[in-house]
Amino acid sequence: MMKYCVAANMVGSPTTPVPLSGDFCEQMRKAHKMGYDAIEIHVPDVSVLDVPTIRACMQETSMEVATLGTGTIYGRYGLHLCDEDEQRQQELFERVCAFIDCAAQLNARVTIGSIKGNIRPNQDRDKHLDILGKALKRIDDYAGRKNVVVLLEATNRYENNVLNTGAQLADMIHSYALEHTRALMDAFHMNIEEAQGTRGLLDVRDVLGHIHFADNNRLYPGGGCFDFRALAQSIREINYDGMLSVECLPFPNGDEAARRASTFLHTFLK
Repeated sequence: MMKYCVAANMVGSPTTPVPLSGDFCEQMRKAHKMGYDAIEIHVPDVSVLDVPTIRACMQETSMEVATLGTGTIYGRYGLHLCDEDEQRQQELFERVCAFIDCAAQLNARVTIGSIKGNIRPNQDRDKHLDILGKALKRIDDYAGRKNVVVLLEATNRYENNVLNTGAQLADMIHSYALEHTRALMDAFHMNIEEAQGTRGLLDVRDVLGHIHFADNNRLYPGGGCFDFRALAQSIREINYDGMLSVECLPFPNGDEAARRASTFLHTFLK
């Protein structure tokens, strides 16, 4: 059954594609009233989360925590999975494991997007893609022991220069036997990277676990000119019935962006 989700963090920013911000329980109640079934939680460190309180709020509202986003780790600490420095890789692994441990308590997933990192022009690309694959495998194995699913996101080349398309995600997942990892596709990133647009979903049809929604300008869906009719057609074609999640800029403000997105999502496939 299709479910609707919206991203939330602790401190909002006009340049961060997360509509809701503030206390997570307050945002969960607010999102529930807007018609959402779940929220994504984005934090740099899960130690800031009051898990028992969040669990109580989940029960109160019948809301889910769909996923814990790790992207802020890259922005704040500069840690990434293409790094050949073993000490920094270990630090990142431990941080991601903490996210996985927390996700297990919240029956949530863990998203890996920005922390994929970047490969510099003077570096051996195949070597560093292998470093990335082995790091993802290590995370995948740990997630499996905790019964947590990892969501691996295809992001555009201006944010990460690795794993930009659905086909690349599928190849990584299959090549490194990432048994507990699913693909996360994002309309905003697909608009930049997929040569056949939303048909990129077909490349991950057997491993798709989550879809992010934002328009071509990263505003709320319907706030730009992205071809959402084509996206709806691709979703129907692959019989996807998972989470549809709003990850857009908080414009004209976060609450209004989330409201407009909810209205859009509830009519999107009709």
